[in-house]
Amino acid sequence: MDIQTFVHPYLQIYTKCFLIRTAHYNVWIDTGLRGGWDGPQTACLMDGRENVALLTHGHWDHIGGVNRIRRSGGVVYGHEADRRELTEPDWQWLWQFGQLAEDFELPPARKAVFYDSIEPPMDLDCTAADGDVLEFDGLRLRVIAVPGHSAGSVCYLEEGSGILFSGDAIMGSGFFTGTPQISNFETYCRSMERVKGLRVSRVFTAHTEPVGGAELPRLAQDSQDCA
Repeated sequence: MDIQTFVHPYLQIYTKCFLIRTAHYNVWIDTGLRGGWDGPQTACLMDGRENVALLTHGHWDHIGGVNRIRRSGGVVYGHEADRRELTEPDWQWLWQFGQLAEDFELPPARKAVFYDSIEPPMDLDCTAADGDVLEFDGLRLRVIAVPGHSAGSVCYLEEGSGILFSGDAIMGSGFFTGTPQISNFETYCRSMERVKGLRVSRVFTAHTEPVGGAELPRLAQDSQDCA
């Protein structure tokens, strides 16, 4: 399976989204930052295939291309529990960063980058629930709910290849200079216990390099320990 990776830099770090092309579809896993769609991604978007975006969760650095997909005539899938992240960006800002204002000083660029990277108003077109199988030509992507990083975090397991797209849910001992936010610790631990039982060939996350499937149980345990 040919997977094209797009890296979107911000604040000296980056997020990634992925494209899988079939005969009739461009299947996007996450949509990165709004500014990342200037260039090669736009050309892919306009290649005559139907565009579909599968969001691993609704955080700002994964939803910046949602409206690009929708304007192209495509559809956006995501878990219902994360719809609010798309439809109420001010609420998301408060939860992600604003609530920390009395604890430490946020870099001024943080707020500017947040709002520059998204394009309200946004929404989901279709929901992706645990156990759903989304089919696009020969692709079969099974939805695996892994709440805890966000309420609606999901992984997508491509059943033919065994490749798992995990978004931010499975990050080992963290990434960049910190750790992913955890919205619910107990729920997150249960999700990581579930992940340990998956059998996959390879794991693609949104902020780190891909790893072999044999590393998944260790990666899930490290993620749980880090949380």
